[in-house]
Amino acid sequence: HAFSLGASKHYDGVSSTASKHYDGVSSIASTASKHYDGFSSIASKHYDGVSSIASTASKHYDGVSSIASKHYDGFSSTASKHYDGFSSTASKHYDGVSSVASIASKHYDGVSSLYSL
Repeated sequence: HAFSLGASKHYDGVSSTASKHYDGVSSIASTASKHYDGFSSIASKHYDGVSSIASTASKHYDGVSSIASKHYDGFSSTASKHYDGFSSTASKHYDGVSSVASIASKHYDGVSSLYSL
């Protein structure tokens, strides 16, 4: 899957053991589940480059621009809130990132809204 490549290595040492998830969002889900910025399931990396979804969102420096029209400070395209609180609207993406939403339900910044798919 496009998500599996970029998520295998992270600053926190989370290995690519996340490659097995109920919907195939390999590497993104649990690999990214432990990040200081709360982008957990959506991307393996943080505000400085969502590399996990990067392969899906060809453009990104600090945000999934393909999935969201804006950067880490506002995923306005798919989510009405910023990196510190993805709205439930982010649960539906052209590439089926919906499962990622539920996985990202637990973050210090209250991404719980994503949980309600």
